[in-house]
Amino acid sequence: MTFQADLVRYRIFFDAAGYQTRYPDYYAGNLPESSFEHFAALDLLNPGPSDVFIDIASEGSPLPEIAARVHGCRPYAQDIRYADGVSGNRIGGDACTMPVPDGFATRAALTCSLEHFEGDGDIRLFHE
Repeated sequence: MTFQADLVRYRIFFDAAGYQTRYPDYYAGNLPESSFEHFAALDLLNPGPSDVFIDIASEGSPLPEIAARVHGCRPYAQDIRYADGVSGNRIGGDACTMPVPDGFATRAALTCSLEHFEGDGDIRLFHE
């Protein structure tokens, strides 16, 4: 599969996501890179209202909220820094052993974070 980056579609996404108005301090030093990663992930995944979307290693990313607002999916933010377990739309603990049932999510993204999975963590994550 190839991904054709379309600048017009990216700008439409960027404006709809509201980075400058809703998240003015998000990635202030490198917003073009992060917002493009969000655009590419959501464009390739194409979540819809029946999808459960997990942003893995989300920390403080607006991606789950953007996915819900722009695509209508049910979003979750997962991060090791969150309290263990599921609380609202947050999933805390190790992404390689999320406390959710099999088949819980229909879409998941990992933007700018794979390098943080040490040892065999990347392999365990993909099994999860």
